Amino acid sequence: MMNTNYLKGIAYYEEEDYINAEKHLIAAANEDCIEACLKLANMYFLGKSDLYTNEQAGKMNDFYCDKAIELGSIEAHVDKAIYIVENAESKEDFDLVYKHYMIAATHGNSFAQLQLSDWFYDDRAELSDIKRDEYLIKSLEQEDENAIYHVHEMFSNFWFGNISEGVLYHYIKLSFQGNKEAFELLEYTFREKHRDEDNICMRANKALDKLIHNNVIRWDSKDIVKYLTMFSYIDDQDNIVGFMFEEDAYIEIAKHFLQGELVQKDSDKAFNCLLKACESSSYPDDEYYTYTCFIENGWGEYLKQAINEGSKNAIIFLYMLKFQYPYIDDISEYDDLYKKLVDNHDEIAEYALGCYYLYEIKDKERAVIYLKLAANAGHSEAIKKLNEIDDIDFDEIKE
Repeated sequence: MMNTNYLKGIAYYEEEDYINAEKHLIAAANEDCIEACLKLANMYFLGKSDLYTNEQAGKMNDFYCDKAIELGSIEAHVDKAIYIVENAESKEDFDLVYKHYMIAATHGNSFAQLQLSDWFYDDRAELSDIKRDEYLIKSLEQEDENAIYHVHEMFSNFWFGNISEGVLYHYIKLSFQGNKEAFELLEYTFREKHRDEDNICMRANKALDKLIHNNVIRWDSKDIVKYLTMFSYIDDQDNIVGFMFEEDAYIEIAKHFLQGELVQKDSDKAFNCLLKACESSSYPDDEYYTYTCFIENGWGEYLKQAINEGSKNAIIFLYMLKFQYPYIDDISEYDDLYKKLVDNHDEIAEYALGCYYLYEIKDKERAVIYLKLAANAGHSEAIKKLNEIDDIDFDEIKE
């Protein structure tokens, strides 16, 4: 139960009646109330005492802050460091600041951990880069708002050399686990402000790889596409060729579902990702990109296996593949399965069939029927196709 004198003192303090506040807080401090000691020390630091001169108030600040420390308060060590640093001039002063922050940080105080990570104390405390990172990471792990803002400042001021892979790892982890402020900063930094800063982007990419490898960010996580397109590179035989687009991300996820790498093997989910990749407009000049990746990776066996396991997404993908590459083997044995999907108004199946009638059978009228069905179900590519269909030279298609 909270000390009665302390509660009365706080009530008076909030009313700016500092005389009565001081009186009750002193009484509470005499009863070994830590909170009262901390409040009194702060009052004297701010010069809100009617009992003492400024010089005397400084001594009373020391007295009550030291008393709180003696009573076991970790917060008092932080306050003590703040009070000392206000007028610190000598190495001895800064050594004392370091000492109090170190005690508080060792006991898990996130503010103290952040202060120790700040290179402001480099020359005085002789902290190594590794040690500074360690304290900043500990502060981030506690979702300390000051630590998040500190990283924000590092990004904003282009202090990329001070942002290690370890800090990025924990910052991205914080964002992924739901810290909105951290996510918004990452979005701004890596999608808008510093997209071309290779050094920091490479470190973020490595941090993301570790988060995925450590199963913190899973291949079946809802938001993984956001993170892959924010940090990941396309790696062509160890040569970095650019950031991932959404289509690349879905293909990469599909690969892991097909092969069961760091995620439970699931062919239906894999082909669902490939269908999403097909719908992506990241490559406006290469609408066959997903199918080309599929063929070049030799995933045909996965497709047959998935169809045999009853994957509707695999069947739809097969027919979309046939539409793009009519020279592949005859697939008429699956027509009944595909027709069943269309009859059940699967919008992706309807879209693919509409494209088939448009480009293969060259029947624009029937193509419109199925594209409209898909569009009415909200299929974005079907809507786009219908808007463009009047501009298509049908005679040219027949050539």
